[in-house]
Amino acid sequence: MTPPTFTVATPTFNRADTLPRVYESLRAQRYRDFEWIIVDDGSTDGTGKLVQSWQHDAPFPIRYYWQENQHKKVAVNRAVQEAHGEFIAILDSDDSFLPGALEDMLDAWNAIPVADRHQFAGVTALVMDPSGMIVGDRFPSDPFDVDGLTCQYVVGVKGEKFGMQRVEVMRETPFPEFVSGLVPENHVWDRIAMRYKTRHINRCVRIYYPTENSLINASPDRLTKTDYDGCLYAACHFLDEIAPVLGARASRVIFDTGRQYWRFRLHMMRQGRAIRWWPRSFTGRTILLIHFPIGLALYGKDRLARRRG
Repeated sequence: MTPPTFTVATPTFNRADTLPRVYESLRAQRYRDFEWIIVDDGSTDGTGKLVQSWQHDAPFPIRYYWQENQHKKVAVNRAVQEAHGEFIAILDSDDSFLPGALEDMLDAWNAIPVADRHQFAGVTALVMDPSGMIVGDRFPSDPFDVDGLTCQYVVGVKGEKFGMQRVEVMRETPFPEFVSGLVPENHVWDRIAMRYKTRHINRCVRIYYPTENSLINASPDRLTKTDYDGCLYAACHFLDEIAPVLGARASRVIFDTGRQYWRFRLHMMRQGRAIRWWPRSFTGRTILLIHFPIGLALYGKDRLARRRG
């Protein structure tokens, strides 16, 4: 059996109400050489039966894996390991593709000279909301061939984006499963960007549906309870490995990382939770010491807001 070009991977947890939206958007794809992998992170809402009903009728292969609840990072790693495609696109269980999504990303990849493709991790495109408005900034040109660090932190392109990656690149850079809770996805994309460029295109491929219980819309207190350990880990990696590379070109994001580290750390200390992550490098530790007063002020602001709320 010939491997597909794409693996579309969807980690999910109790999203039987929104998964049909993902499924219908895959059925509508103009480019059909793909498989769909669903990694169910311990759902109890009948997700398995729903997927089973699709497996009989779908015009593309669907593979379903269930695991005890271990968080999205473990589900993504499982999908990457199980993928048969050359490229992987991680589509959340509450979002959907536009009909030309896979076709547009593959066309952009094929336009890269063959001799240069080893330098690239994949293709990143734009995202729209359900009303059709683009979420975030456009890229300065189309195509825009730079590494993700330069694109986000130096050029300053902001907002939600979506892309495909070479499966072999994702296997080189898994999410750290030894970290509890959420690990910010930028941690993985930043590590990839230290070694590879990305082709950025000004075409929308995904519809992003913000939800009330998403991490993007979560309150600081909710994030404190579930996700600060991973945020501290990612911040330390950024300060140790990426800040020295970016230097003064990205002073703003270095500033933000330093102050947020202390904000997260102080919340965890209030809860009596163990602090496992501290920068290894002299540069990283120096940056944190400089930013302690600002982080303390942010923490105090969070506490005051909670009392008033």
